[in-house]
Amino acid sequence: MRKWTFLCAFIWGIGCAEGEHPPIASHDSAGVRIIVSQPPPTPRRGVLGRPVFSIGSAGGVDAYLFHRVAGGLLLDGKIAVADGGALEIRFYDTMGIHQKTIGGLGEGPGEFRDLGWIGRYRGDSIMVFDRALQRATVFDEFGELGRADRLAPNPIGAPVRYVSPAADGSLFGRGTVPASGPALLRGMWRDTLALIRYWADGSHPQLIAKLPGDDRYALSSSGGAQQINNHPLGRIPALIAAGKVLLYADGSATSVDVLSFEGELTQRFHLVTEPRPVSDEAIALVKSRFLGDDPEPGWTQEVERLFSSIQWPKSVPGSAALFSDPAGDVWLQVFDLDDGAAGEWIRFRATGGYLYTLETPPRFTPLDFGDRFVLGMEVDDLGVERVTLRPIQVPEG
Repeated sequence: MRKWTFLCAFIWGIGCAEGEHPPIASHDSAGVRIIVSQPPPTPRRGVLGRPVFSIGSAGGVDAYLFHRVAGGLLLDGKIAVADGGALEIRFYDTMGIHQKTIGGLGEGPGEFRDLGWIGRYRGDSIMVFDRALQRATVFDEFGELGRADRLAPNPIGAPVRYVSPAADGSLFGRGTVPASGPALLRGMWRDTLALIRYWADGSHPQLIAKLPGDDRYALSSSGGAQQINNHPLGRIPALIAAGKVLLYADGSATSVDVLSFEGELTQRFHLVTEPRPVSDEAIALVKSRFLGDDPEPGWTQEVERLFSSIQWPKSVPGSAALFSDPAGDVWLQVFDLDDGAAGEWIRFRATGGYLYTLETPPRFTPLDFGDRFVLGMEVDDLGVERVTLRPIQVPEG
């Protein structure tokens, strides 16, 4: 207990020692508040320290074998991890010792078919969204089932991929508006993202906004078959509920839009960064992923043919993912082509000012952010997944 009390004080702290770089606030013609931050001449950069703890192994007891970590949360005195392969939520104490497992494959209360999201709900509860069942399940902090609600059919007539709960208990779903009219056979385009608000029990769906969605492209194989894919250098938006607002990043720049629960744009946080042109090296890196380590000659020719027909954007996307921590600060991931390289996350205050850029280790995927910590999933050279907690280290000044 003493160790956990110390760890909580270390993790959550009270505020940050870092000073906020003064942003410039203005309003556009529609009355939207625009908060622009310029990085200082010598930007402050944080890094993650050595893990405070690590959970996961290559063999042994099932509770420590992760098949596909789908999310994680640091709760009061415990850690909850969603294993998307086993379709389980596992609870561990602060020493990394397994305490309880809930879930499993099925459609009954507390069972899952596709773990799509895990996050905090009102109070100390957690919510899990099942994409296949279109169902939001609430558990208390001890893993006891509270309720399970299927989402009602929505106005776009298509399932939502993600659900995020707001402070008032309402749920916000993100789906894709089905394409209409003639199919796009070539080129590059953006899907339309539908923002749907539900009551807390998943009823009364209301389409409140349509926003720019994923960048997509269509390719035809040498055999004539067509396939529509996410563009390898395209924008993929992020959308979450954070307390009493919604946060949306369309992927174009290092910017975050703040929306009301009615879908109205009220603020925009923006960090000024230089656009990064799409280079031949970037295209070559994407191509190498398609080819694999030892491609057959026929597959190499097919990839060359496909890549010659792709319409490439002029610049690399600005952002890739979005988090909000319990204090209300906003974390925006800088888009990076190389999954094996170190990552970068921009930290904004809840008020919109830029704080610093955090560098995360290679092959580290954040699951949950706090004031002074990051809970994440790491993959070693053998493909073993581990959940670790690392402290944030930022130089003074």
